[in-house]
Amino acid sequence: TEVAIAGSMISGGAGSNGVGLSVLVNDVVRNDAAFVGAEPGTPQTTPVGAVTLDVGNTTITAHTGGVWVNVVATGTVISGTKPLTEDPDDALDGYSLPGLFGEPATAAKSGYGIAGSAAVNVMNDTTLAYINARGVMQVGSLALRATNDPTIVDFVGGIAISLGAKAGTGAGGGTAAAGAFAVNQITTDTEAFIANRLGGSGNGLTVVSRAPDVANEDEISIEATRGGTIVSLSAAISANTNPG
Repeated sequence: TEVAIAGSMISGGAGSNGVGLSVLVNDVVRNDAAFVGAEPGTPQTTPVGAVTLDVGNTTITAHTGGVWVNVVATGTVISGTKPLTEDPDDALDGYSLPGLFGEPATAAKSGYGIAGSAAVNVMNDTTLAYINARGVMQVGSLALRATNDPTIVDFVGGIAISLGAKAGTGAGGGTAAAGAFAVNQITTDTEAFIANRLGGSGNGLTVVSRAPDVANEDEISIEATRGGTIVSLSAAISANTNPG
């Protein structure tokens, strides 16, 4: 089980530019194998040595699962300026000069808010349940099961807000942009099988089930299942409340 949280928050005032970016990446390789005979790295090769088994009910199971939860959020808030309160009699402060001529004092425009969030899952899973050998296997019932069923949940959001300045201040500059996306790239190899790849005389594989013949029950079963759940939610909100 993996829970990953990534986020950033930027809040800017007068004349500021804000950029927020959050990226979460999972790059995962998983190899699960339950087997008799050849090792997983040599699937096209069968060992020369013989396998002899005399056992009861036998189950060979490989399962790749897990839960992955990713939460990525980014926000930028750019607020407009308020009316300036400098001394109107001070013409050298750089702000009050318009007031000396009966004009309202103004301030620099505030704006530009950019937010972006991304979640990227790259997964490569191999799940094998198999017999790859020569020899004789005497069992009760025999079941081979390979299952791949992970659960992946992505919540991705980006918010960019440029708040309007107070009316009459002339400080109404603002640009807002937001972006969010999720990418799931999943490659799976899920196999259940019985094989003998040596070939030739005397190199066979014999599997004998001594389980009773019962209706609706399998004496020998081979199952490979690819399932799981993927949920991806992406949302972006951009708001500019400046009057003009």
